[in-house]
Amino acid sequence: VLTGRHSMLTPFGGTAADPTELVAGLGRRFEILFTTIKRHASCALTHAAVDALLDVLDEHGVPVDTIERIEVRVPHAAVPSIDANVLWTHNIQYVLALAAHQRTVALEHFAPQWTRNADIAHLAARVTVAGDDDLQQRFPAQNGAIVRLITSDAEFVRHRAGPRGSPVEPLTSEELSKKFMQLAGSVLGPAGAAALWHAVMTTALDDAVDPMLDPLSVPAGTVTGGST
Repeated sequence: VLTGRHSMLTPFGGTAADPTELVAGLGRRFEILFTTIKRHASCALTHAAVDALLDVLDEHGVPVDTIERIEVRVPHAAVPSIDANVLWTHNIQYVLALAAHQRTVALEHFAPQWTRNADIAHLAARVTVAGDDDLQQRFPAQNGAIVRLITSDAEFVRHRAGPRGSPVEPLTSEELSKKFMQLAGSVLGPAGAAALWHAVMTTALDDAVDPMLDPLSVPAGTVTGGST
């Protein structure tokens, strides 16, 4: 899968992809250490801007109805993917307007009752995005953003080298646990999610994985709605 005409390297790295990068630093460099855990339920290219906006709103107590416009700068390479994208999760205008109104970006916010919200749409129309040379030079190692928020009587600018949850600023244990419980709890229930979290956090590398599998098992007689 890594050679020939249909090599997986091509769609991920382009025609000039260098296969030797796959083994560079083997045993010394571990890419998992550079993983970003998404804090928001939107495209990762919008996250630094969302965090910058929330920083300003929270620190200065800006009422959403005083916002006149929001100007965003991101790496040049990010602009085509998030500027007025028809996919709501990738549309930075919608995502930032939503974040300004709700102070969060969750899975449920991409349902029609939210994407058709007139107040969010009105603010989204006043969000602009442009590329930035300095941010592009640091991309993709850093996925930063600069947000300029203009209100009826003030202006705020916030720069972020990367989003919360990235190696630049990892999530705290409490934040990570909260996100895990929200997502896993919707499937396993609070008790099941808590048991799985405990197992994942306490099982040693050389231990059996049973403690992690037990919370995922379905008790007999609880499956409905067809064959399994």
